[in-house]
Amino acid sequence: EKEKQRQAELQEKKEIAEKKFKEWLENAKNKPRPAAKSYGYASGKLTGFYSGNSYPEPTFYNPIPWKPIHMPPPKEVKSGMGKKSKRPVTSQPLTSSSLAVHKAKNNLCLGTLCQIRR
Repeated sequence: EKEKQRQAELQEKKEIAEKKFKEWLENAKNKPRPAAKSYGYASGKLTGFYSGNSYPEPTFYNPIPWKPIHMPPPKEVKSGMGKKSKRPVTSQPLTSSSLAVHKAKNNLCLGTLCQIRR
């Protein structure tokens, strides 16, 4: 009995599914479709024909026109003295006071105070 009941349920489901499919098929036939375009865009320009190299018609149009970003004109640099290096190279010899700071960590003196103490 259970098997007969299960087969009956399956048969009902199949019938309902077939009805729904036929309805969908009829609706799909009557559904309005967009007209096939026989032209395309090649390198940004509309062509009178469609070819494999052309793009489809754009689907989005931006209502706000593109405007370039305003860049102020570059300031002219006066080159009266020739080229200047951004970072002048100076060789300053290390003084004894600067060396005292970098001594052992257990030494709590700073700079010239350590030298005076010694």
